[in-house]
Amino acid sequence: MKVEHQPDPGEYTVELGASAATGKQRAPDCCSRFFCCCCIHLGPVGQRIYHWKLWQKLLLFIPLGIIVLALLAFLALVIYAKAASYGPDSTAISALQSNLNVTAFTGVTGGTWLVFVPTPLVNTTAAAKGLILYPGGFVNAYAYAPIASHIAAATSAVVVITPFFLEAAIFGWGKSSDVVSYFSSATLNGAIPPVKTWILGGHSLGGAFATYHLSNIGDGTPIKGFLGLAGAGFDISGLKIQGALLRGSNDMVYSADSAKKGATQLPSGSVIKEIAGGNHGQWGSYGPQKGDGTPTITPVQQWDVAADVVKQMLQKI
Repeated sequence: MKVEHQPDPGEYTVELGASAATGKQRAPDCCSRFFCCCCIHLGPVGQRIYHWKLWQKLLLFIPLGIIVLALLAFLALVIYAKAASYGPDSTAISALQSNLNVTAFTGVTGGTWLVFVPTPLVNTTAAAKGLILYPGGFVNAYAYAPIASHIAAATSAVVVITPFFLEAAIFGWGKSSDVVSYFSSATLNGAIPPVKTWILGGHSLGGAFATYHLSNIGDGTPIKGFLGLAGAGFDISGLKIQGALLRGSNDMVYSADSAKKGATQLPSGSVIKEIAGGNHGQWGSYGPQKGDGTPTITPVQQWDVAADVVKQMLQKI
């Protein structure tokens, strides 16, 4: 007697071209096309479990993909920042050296800060006053050595330049608090005297994030003034500190309208000056800046205005 095979209710056959044998169920397309070898004998419940586990495995790759995309975006940002940055010119490199009036210290605190100390203050113990200067966006910190040295000599203030990651103050606007803490007592074996009172300033983007930091820390800190060199942006009008905003008349980067708005965000009584013939790039020493106007005064003449304003502010704090 011939016994015919009876199909199991959960059994599937895969149809490849011709129709499956009569009485047998056809496997779903997704199974027959891709996973027939794995789920041909699983049955409906087993097949669903198999597919769910497969999706779980695929979902594990999503976080990995996000991480890869984030790393690629970060790498692109680094490449762009390096390509777009302005480096120091020969004048800036020369200003990193000490002279008769100013002693320069480079690489303070792990090779980062640049410090310019009036020579008469070196190795003294009396408390001094200082200026912290935030560089402009995508400008190398060394480019501000000339103006820092110039202000230090003219005002008898310690001037500290703080570089930033990718040369943008957005990646470390709170560095001034580290500076204040570090110089609260004599440093470098007594070579730099303690600095108890500060002005926080910045050029362009550096000035904007200096105001942002001040708006967060408020009054009652050793920072008693703000100096904006073609840069402000956050409201500090309620603070009881000295303020100043300077802009060159030929500045085509930081517009007159921006300066007008910035002035309204500074404390009452702040000094607002437009420097005839000055421009945006001459606050640093990094060559012509794209989109900027042509200056009709020298950089030193522009720095003299800043030095005079700093001197007046230091007398009031």
